[in-house]
Amino acid sequence: MASATMGGGGAVAQGPSVLGTFKEWFSLADQQRTGMITGQDAVQFFTRSGLHKTVLAQVWEFADVQKRGCLSFEEFVTALRLIAFAQMTANGRPEGGLVDLQQARMALANPAFPGVPFLQGLPPPQMQPQPPPPQQQQQPQMQMQHPARPAPMPPTNATPGASPGGPVACPPGMNPQALARFRQAFAQLDTDRDGFVAGGGGFPPLRGNEEA
Repeated sequence: MASATMGGGGAVAQGPSVLGTFKEWFSLADQQRTGMITGQDAVQFFTRSGLHKTVLAQVWEFADVQKRGCLSFEEFVTALRLIAFAQMTANGRPEGGLVDLQQARMALANPAFPGVPFLQGLPPPQMQPQPPPPQQQQQPQMQMQHPARPAPMPPTNATPGASPGGPVACPPGMNPQALARFRQAFAQLDTDRDGFVAGGGGFPPLRGNEEA
């Protein structure tokens, strides 16, 4: 982005289209082809703004930083931006009222201030639209996966052959009388009453019951 020196010091950034238009206007205003805008050239060109002559005199006094009686291109840009500010604030001043230079300096020092005046008979520059702000990408939320609950373990003191919470089930092929004898033998072997028979000592009673 190009820049032009602002009257009173500092630099103001200008877009390429605006700066190109200001160069065309400078060439148009420089009727004597001296590379400078004389007072006579400025009067003929700046009256296109429709501002009162007292305001245009203030614009000239503000932009002619070197007090040479002519404007360079950078000073010409400063004059154009001050004219744009004067047009923007014209409703708040009486006819012929001077521009508040303190507010004008603050506006001209702001790069966001377009500073493009309306000049009768001259098309305005093509303003480049501001790019839209980048959209914030939403991070996908990680779905929390709950671990599967383990199956409940059967109680350790359950009686063999018994269904949980219900009566003792009879295995297939065994009558209730045989099941009763096995339960009686299991109760004799389960001396610590923990629901289990440890070691190999339980086989002889079981075999004896089977032989019986």
